[in-house]
Amino acid sequence: MDTSLALSATSIINTLDLEALSPGEHCLELQLQTNGLGLPRRLPLRAFKAQAAGPKLLISAGVHGDETNGMLTAHGIAQVLSDKLLSGTVVVAPIINQSGALLHRRESYSSDPEAAYHDINRLFPGSAAGCGNQRLVAELWQKLFSLGFDMAIDLHSQTRSCNYPLFVFADYRVPAALRMAKLMGPDMLLDDPGDKGVLETEMNRIGVPCITVEVGEGKQYQPLLIQRAVEGIRRILAEHDMLEGFESHLPPCIEGTKLSTHRAEGGGFVIPSVQLLEKVEVGQELAVHYDGWGRELRRYQAKVPGWVVSLNTDPIRDAGALVVKLLCK
Repeated sequence: MDTSLALSATSIINTLDLEALSPGEHCLELQLQTNGLGLPRRLPLRAFKAQAAGPKLLISAGVHGDETNGMLTAHGIAQVLSDKLLSGTVVVAPIINQSGALLHRRESYSSDPEAAYHDINRLFPGSAAGCGNQRLVAELWQKLFSLGFDMAIDLHSQTRSCNYPLFVFADYRVPAALRMAKLMGPDMLLDDPGDKGVLETEMNRIGVPCITVEVGEGKQYQPLLIQRAVEGIRRILAEHDMLEGFESHLPPCIEGTKLSTHRAEGGGFVIPSVQLLEKVEVGQELAVHYDGWGRELRRYQAKVPGWVVSLNTDPIRDAGALVVKLLCK
């Protein structure tokens, strides 16, 4: 037997009791509603509890199934935490949306033909009397997100064929959330009052400071951005005396209060003229749009000043698809 492949045993649980959790590391499978075949659906969790009391942090990822960098960031911080937590409790939920992850899609999928798929990051805290995805979110909320955590980090990336730098959403009205956001050391930071149904918004609403961390591009493996995100979470843990502190330079980040999205005005091939993090002025060229024969159709100019926070990485664009997104003051 190759012992390098040996895995620690996992425990199947129906509820997660943070107070009853024994000190140490636990690999858990949280039992959720059965799937359309009546078979068990289980959520993988890694829980770390120190001997000393301290804050309780939830780290979630994979709410959108095509955002691999966020999931790998969750794995990375779990690997850092093993045998190193000084105080408190950390629960890592790396793959919230399993159906979407298996299909390489953003949405969560159900076998219900009348409600086949949803962006579940618009459904929190869910509905126990709703469709399959609404009920799944309600169960996740009851069994995980509303268990009495002191703070939360929700890890994401851009969706497929679009990119982000290390980009954090934080509600500036929640000082603890803003502090976490700064400690992440992001390239860009948005003052985000939140939208109804978004996990970050709903966690803040119940008094749990929460930030959304975007780690690069969807369906890509970007180890440098993942490592930066892991280091940011380490800084947050060190700030709360949950991990030993470490030296790490925090570069200044670009802060904004709104996003301006430029979308394709028709189908075709769109080639960006700007780069991620570039500062642009009103009227500056953002991209050139070609038809299927390679003939130029139009050029896109910035409608407002700002910094490039996202752009398309796949030139093929349908009408309405993202071309360039700007972070604006």
